[in-house]
Amino acid sequence: MINSTQSDLNLGAGGVSAVVLNGAGPSIQQECYNNKPSSFNAGDIVVTSGGNLPVKSIFHGFCRHWDGSQPTTDLKRLIGNALNKAEKHQYQSMALPAIGTGNLKYPHDIVINVIVQEIVSFSRLNPNTTLKDIYVVLFPGDQATMNAFENFWRTPTQLQPGTRQKTRRLKSAGQERMIASEEKDSGRPPTSMSDLYSVISDGKDKFVGQIRTMKITVKKGDITKEDTDVIMNSTDSGFNKGKVFEAIVNAGGSVIEKECDNVKTIGPLQDCVMTTAGNLCCKKIIHINATGTDWEGLLLKALKLVDDSGMRSLSIPALGTALFTPKWLWGSEIKDSKPSSTLTYRIYAMEYHVIKKVIEELNRLYNNETTRHVFDSEDDQKAVTKMKNEHRIEIGHLESKFGVRIVIQDGHRIKRIIVEGYTQDLVQCVAEITKILSKVHSEAEMESAEDLVYKQVVWQFKDDSSYKNYPKEISYLIEKAYLNKEKAAKWEEDNGRMEVIFKDMVERTNSNTVTDLPV
Repeated sequence: MINSTQSDLNLGAGGVSAVVLNGAGPSIQQECYNNKPSSFNAGDIVVTSGGNLPVKSIFHGFCRHWDGSQPTTDLKRLIGNALNKAEKHQYQSMALPAIGTGNLKYPHDIVINVIVQEIVSFSRLNPNTTLKDIYVVLFPGDQATMNAFENFWRTPTQLQPGTRQKTRRLKSAGQERMIASEEKDSGRPPTSMSDLYSVISDGKDKFVGQIRTMKITVKKGDITKEDTDVIMNSTDSGFNKGKVFEAIVNAGGSVIEKECDNVKTIGPLQDCVMTTAGNLCCKKIIHINATGTDWEGLLLKALKLVDDSGMRSLSIPALGTALFTPKWLWGSEIKDSKPSSTLTYRIYAMEYHVIKKVIEELNRLYNNETTRHVFDSEDDQKAVTKMKNEHRIEIGHLESKFGVRIVIQDGHRIKRIIVEGYTQDLVQCVAEITKILSKVHSEAEMESAEDLVYKQVVWQFKDDSSYKNYPKEISYLIEKAYLNKEKAAKWEEDNGRMEVIFKDMVERTNSNTVTDLPV
């Protein structure tokens, strides 16, 4: 469960947290103090046991008071961090209050929107999550929040065109609603490569695009005012101040400079190091030694440090066009075997011609690095016809795994599979689809053999006073073992290992002779 508390983690001082403390017992207060990190910011989470409550863990976090002007960053981070920690612990359910609608004075509709959108976003980015049930717990006396949620229940969640729906259960105040998340529809007709690379907005001082799971924003502005998880500072081995560093220290406070001085006592900055962010809106600052020539290698190391720290967004100055190479954007050195959440990059420049150059590099990279593969041979067409729903789902999951676009066409005339993406991802994805199509052929051949045998021989077992047929698949397995003169036919079922002993002509479960059934 999630508990909304204060920055000092004094559970007795808050409304919801005091109730939680009373129910869980005083031990969780000490756990909060013991587990609190040295830097505990709005939206961060401290995990404790459930104490006397019937929960495995309590996630404690805080948001700043609403003053009508600040963004909902605190609330988004708190809910997002809680969902990610629940996934990390492999929990199946989570309960959270309508955070912010009480003493923090957040507008009810804003809180509802943030909660739902964070859940939907998490579900879309983690399609195989263990988290299945999310309970939003409302105080019965808070009629305003109750009314706001009831209005939300009556408003369907909209999906964007060209998407299909995946659902998670969201429960609140005894009501249940299936929340739709968006996934690419593998069955839609082919359009373009825009599923892999898209321009969200394009203006003189700002460009927003998406490449695979990376959202890239190029803009003119002040990097110190960004609310991404991390901002990047380019310096040298001695942390000598440049324009960016001076702006960061001026906005974030002297604590940043002091922490960098402490790093210098260990030795010169070789590659990169991460520090706290002082008074800035971000969580961390990553400092890189930009005096070398291997910017590509340096950026890879910096990105790995950001990724290992669990951060999801990064703002960087426009250091040069080395940023926009295939190795940097999706290099194998930092590529995980299973997809995680979307990573956001914001690239800052002081002048328009730099922004223009960055956009040109993004477009060049996109045009040079994409390709397609079509499965349309005679065998492939037969496999498409024979594919079952589970095969289509398995192929559909490869889209997010490899960051490609897959279209399955199973019409009256055209039967094929089209895969489009970046070359190195496409090769791996094509190999996986080839395996799946081979499995489709094998399963189809097996089913044909089972049908043929079942028309001639049907094995039966005696249940109570009558004989009953084995399913077609099991009957085929038994007959095949019998013809091969094996001692027994064996298979697995939900209640354990099953076997038919031909010597005694009985069915046995987990070697338990008491449950033998005549066959």
